[in-house]
Amino acid sequence: LSSSMEIHLYRNKDLGPQEEHFHDFYEMFFLVEGKVTFLIDENEYAMNREDVLLLPPGIFHREIPGPGDYERVLLRLNPWYLNRLSTRKTNLASCFVFSEERGYLLKAEPFERDRIRAVLYAILRETKGSDFGRDVLIEAELKRLLILLNRCWSLNIPAEKADTQDGGKNLQEILRYINQHYTE
Repeated sequence: LSSSMEIHLYRNKDLGPQEEHFHDFYEMFFLVEGKVTFLIDENEYAMNREDVLLLPPGIFHREIPGPGDYERVLLRLNPWYLNRLSTRKTNLASCFVFSEERGYLLKAEPFERDRIRAVLYAILRETKGSDFGRDVLIEAELKRLLILLNRCWSLNIPAEKADTQDGGKNLQEILRYINQHYTE
């Protein structure tokens, strides 16, 4: 779209492994269909359908797709643009900081996955159009997406940390229940 952000929907079949690389921008990877493993910092991250991978700038990574159909959405954000979208109270880049601390892979609850997918597809639709207010709506949806991702990270306690924390599993269950039933 511009030097501030890009969003792409890619569809491939039997795509081979990609070369290790890094970016000078933030990257969000949403797996729509298929299987893929990412190699990051000598760790493997096996992704399933509708998992999210968040990569801050400068992180070396390698994408190894599984056989068959492979569909994903890639969102790339320039750091200065992400900073501009943020406020003094709300740093929208926090989800990328959390990812670096907690392991890059976000496995959201099913209802959260639906919301993330819906916002991504809304952004994709707007990028293809030329309707009035397109730029404003893209930016609004992008902010919404980043808020959702940050909220998901705040509820996503890694299993290995939950096991070692006193009552960690109970806390995780309580947070998920509140998030799913907040309107009640």
